[in-house]
Amino acid sequence: MKSGYLCIYINNFFYICHFYFSYVMFKCLIKIKLCRSFAKTFLRPRGPGKFY
Repeated sequence: MKSGYLCIYINNFFYICHFYFSYVMFKCLIKIKLCRSFAKTFLRPRGPGKFY
């Protein structure tokens, strides 16, 4: 009985962790995309070793 309860608890714990991790990754991906679009529109790299 106790081992079954422990199993359910561990499963719930992993589910919550997975959900939280996915949420954090999703937010990070959005931030990275925003940063890249910002860099593309405003910084525009002109090629290696060239700074205008």
